[in-house]
Amino acid sequence: MGSQAASTLSIMAQRNTVLTSTRVHEYYASLDSYSAERENLFRLFQEPLFLPREGISEAEQRDLCLQQVLELAKRGFLRLDDVVNNPGRYLAITELIGSCNGSTGIKAGVQFTLWGGSIALLVWHFHCSDK
Repeated sequence: MGSQAASTLSIMAQRNTVLTSTRVHEYYASLDSYSAERENLFRLFQEPLFLPREGISEAEQRDLCLQQVLELAKRGFLRLDDVVNNPGRYLAITELIGSCNGSTGIKAGVQFTLWGGSIALLVWHFHCSDK
């Protein structure tokens, strides 16, 4: 690699580090505004449905993960309208879910962001756009 390319990469890395550390700090500070929900979520993950299981099949693990996501939605932790109207809350909650159980966090992200969020944003865009 040439010295100019190395210099450019060094500058980009320095800028990215400053930007990233600032944004990470802001992000974790924003999680504090959801401390009551965080405590409720941590309590929920102590219930039998959310306790880790050993020796279950892949199909049982998938079913358990789906049951957990459904329970989180039923209890109001996961709300599709947050993806559009309150993304900060949605991101904070999914971050917390992922820190408790990675599989459930990924399943929630796929169901509520990739699938549901895409549909919700398309519908929102369609209804809000000038026709």
